[in-house]
Amino acid sequence: MTIVGLGPGGPELLTREAEEVLHGATEVWLRTRRHPTVSGLPAGQRVHSFDGLYRRARSIDAVYGSIAERLSALARRPRGVVYAVPGHPLVGERSVRLAVQAAEGAGLPVRIVAGLSFLEPTCAAVGLDPIADGLQVLDAAALAANHFANGHRRDPFAARGRFVDVTRPTVLTQLDSARLVASVKLALLEQLSSEHEVVLVSGAGGAQRVTRTPLAWLDRARVDHLTSLYVPPLAQLDDLASFDTLRYIVMRLRAEGGCPWDREQTHVSLRPSVIEEAYEVGEAVDRGIESDDWSPLAEEIGDLMMNLLLHGQIGAESEQFWLEDTLRAVNAKLIRRHPHVFGDLRVNGIDEVWANWDRIKRAEKGERAAASRLGELPAALPALSRAQTMGRRARRAGFAWANVGGVWDKLGEELAELRAAATTGDSAEELGDVLWMVATLADYLDVDAEEALRAATRKFQRRFLGMEQLASAAGEDFPTLGLARQSALWQQVKDAESA
Repeated sequence: MTIVGLGPGGPELLTREAEEVLHGATEVWLRTRRHPTVSGLPAGQRVHSFDGLYRRARSIDAVYGSIAERLSALARRPRGVVYAVPGHPLVGERSVRLAVQAAEGAGLPVRIVAGLSFLEPTCAAVGLDPIADGLQVLDAAALAANHFANGHRRDPFAARGRFVDVTRPTVLTQLDSARLVASVKLALLEQLSSEHEVVLVSGAGGAQRVTRTPLAWLDRARVDHLTSLYVPPLAQLDDLASFDTLRYIVMRLRAEGGCPWDREQTHVSLRPSVIEEAYEVGEAVDRGIESDDWSPLAEEIGDLMMNLLLHGQIGAESEQFWLEDTLRAVNAKLIRRHPHVFGDLRVNGIDEVWANWDRIKRAEKGERAAASRLGELPAALPALSRAQTMGRRARRAGFAWANVGGVWDKLGEELAELRAAATTGDSAEELGDVLWMVATLADYLDVDAEEALRAATRKFQRRFLGMEQLASAAGEDFPTLGLARQSALWQQVKDAESA
């Protein structure tokens, strides 16, 4: 199997090797006749094309698969097969990749005859050095498919959240239809403004046509199968939807000439801010539950992320660690501790997941004496949450009641001891035991004790405000009403909620 690159334009752009192969062949198979070089093939040469497959096949992948299958059969002939494709055989030619795989699978030799690709003249047309400028080259159809694959919504499980890095110069290839151009426009508008100027390059290297247009007007342009799109890069600070932009901003805040406050921060001075922002994330979750408005959560996560990146930047400046060290460690740990997802381990239910997690974690710590099965819990955790987590870990280690009945009995016992406490010190200790058992009971009931208490506090606040409003509307002074009247108002608020 000999695969020849026809170059991007007319016969004058053929390499000498490609010209020799084409002129020496008695028969040539073309992916498509729609190429300027085809007119320069020798007179009398038998020329076949796969253009008919495009009209009959249900998809492009089906076309390329059929081409590869047919070429593999032709290559088995004593004279083999010469297959010619636009540009360079190994640049943007899926049919070639499939054909090479098929030939190698059949033990057939393959010869690649290079051709000038569309990239060189396209870069020349827009004044771009692909290496120095960090060019990224993407398939326009793949961009459109990535954007529209989930019913016109972004796929939260996509392997790559952002298909295009808009801070790098980009060439999108093979914009061969008005429908594809319209899809590409909509995909790019997710990251770029409608005024962002883009450049269409058609027939690069031959009868070349260069069209500059705002992105908003892209779908008005004339395109064909030899059209590519150049998307000039955004400045880093204009790419507001990028994690790299946040990292860049944090770096600039810390750098010389940055923000005096940010430059003075240390790991120690940032600790209260990180804790505060984490609590604000939790509060935003509470507000989201009540209002179904999750935009505050998005904002608070950003504030927390900024603080974490400040820690990362400080660590890098002091050569303590780099952000890549953090990412490398957490990625490796997640992969290592989830062999049932990233490996071949089979588990039956969450209990086995936790048991396996604990086994792996202890193996990582080398089974050292200090590696308690209770793990390491920050003292700054809310007391109720810390108690429930510690109790849960003890339970996973086998220190547990047989069923929830034993927990109820123990809670009753602790309540009785609290009633019998004779001093303030005794009351404090016994109340702590009661709270510990409440946290333990929550775990057996599969309830988050911290969240349950937060919800109860929110409910009390809501009902108390309701009582005050009812009293005010009736011209009553709430603090002077007496318990009976206040209780009646409480019941009125409660009944209104359940109505």
